[in-house]
Amino acid sequence: MAIESPKYRTVHKDKKFEIREYEGYILAEADGSKSERYCAYCYKDGEFIQPDATLEQMIDISAKGWSSQDPSVTYDQAKAQLGNFLPHLERWRK
Repeated sequence: MAIESPKYRTVHKDKKFEIREYEGYILAEADGSKSERYCAYCYKDGEFIQPDATLEQMIDISAKGWSSQDPSVTYDQAKAQLGNFLPHLERWRK
């Protein structure tokens, strides 16, 4: 029996990184409007899921989630790409 990949749509894509929104896990602001600022592993209903997590912790959490949902991406690949991308999100910019 073949493993079926989860259905997704691409939210953001550039030469180095792609953010996918997976079916059944829609990102939303507190008012219910759709959010495209953050990934599903750190943001839901207008709030950070783990507001006290460090950047390094969020890279690890997100890499585990991404690699578990997308069989074409290993944990190490996800961690490397997230390490290059997440620091540029509004939450982590200093």
